[in-house]
Amino acid sequence: MAVVKAWYTLLFSFVCLSTSQTLDANSCVAPSAYTQCMSEVTDSATSCFQKNCDSSSSLCESVDNCYSADANCATACTCSAYQGWINCAVANCWNMAHSCEYQEIVVNAVRGCGFALAINFPPYFPPKDDAPGRCSCAIGDVYYNMYESLDLDNHCQTYINEELNAGAITGTAGSWTNECGCCAASHAVSALPDLCPDTDPTSIGYWSKISLYDNNVQVLQRTVCENLFSQNLDCTASPLNYSLPNSNTFYGAQNLPAFGTESISNVGSMTTPAAATIVWSLVNGFPAATAIAAGGSLDSGGSGSSSASSGAVSSNASPSTTSSATSTGGSSNSSSSSSSGGAGTVPLPGFMLVVAATLALTVAWL
Repeated sequence: MAVVKAWYTLLFSFVCLSTSQTLDANSCVAPSAYTQCMSEVTDSATSCFQKNCDSSSSLCESVDNCYSADANCATACTCSAYQGWINCAVANCWNMAHSCEYQEIVVNAVRGCGFALAINFPPYFPPKDDAPGRCSCAIGDVYYNMYESLDLDNHCQTYINEELNAGAITGTAGSWTNECGCCAASHAVSALPDLCPDTDPTSIGYWSKISLYDNNVQVLQRTVCENLFSQNLDCTASPLNYSLPNSNTFYGAQNLPAFGTESISNVGSMTTPAAATIVWSLVNGFPAATAIAAGGSLDSGGSGSSSASSGAVSSNASPSTTSSATSTGGSSNSSSSSSSGGAGTVPLPGFMLVVAATLALTVAWL
């Protein structure tokens, strides 16, 4: 009997992280301090890349364009650079910490650093649904749920094998593997319509830089997945147990909804920082970053005063001295508990180790 077997292939594609969503210093509570802080971190990161990274596969010009295909370089330079840049925003631009632009910086950090080390959520991320100054689309959550698909598929197949071995369910491993894989692809494709049904994804800075959505649509168009969804495959039912944040509607290739038409924008304004001082770390084992919230008038764009100690690795760091600062998750050491955001209290799961990868599902007949 022919058996259909599904498996995931990781196609690593380290591309330029440049996006169209950048924090405007003029929108910050302390614009001059923010500009100076970002410039200092960029200079340190550039120097670190020059000393420790292969220029043929590494480049670091700004917060929107800093990447390396080499894990040692990412550990030595990229991760600490993003911790520094994010800390500049937390200290000097906290009034924009729930914004679309801040979420884009965090996604860039995950893409640039997450393949080398498991990283923690930074302060204010992800924002709550009713957070002041939030992005109209929870673009960080969309990204998280799209890339969560690989981890969910692995968990699904592990659980199915345990249930089959225990005699708790019937069927073949091959057929259950197909259901796990097709539901994983649907989970990735369904994240945007579930979380932001009215949003035009082309207005999201990172959308054009990843191919995960298109790759998983191609998976759903394969005969095995089309057949399963035409037979009303229920991804939420036991023992598959998939879920989405809102509607729990898992789409097949036959009923994919059209994208929305609204561009992302910020809703309301944030007038009070989560805490006067926040101590946190992007990666467990890294020197902690300290952000002291800037003062100043939001109406006048005053210069304010702040302190932002990034805890970043110096430009003289070598991959060998920092690669030992590995992490498998765990909560960050934030000194505050924010009622308006994550405040660095929830870790990214282990699957983010491959977050810079493009995920594709290949189905073959054996």
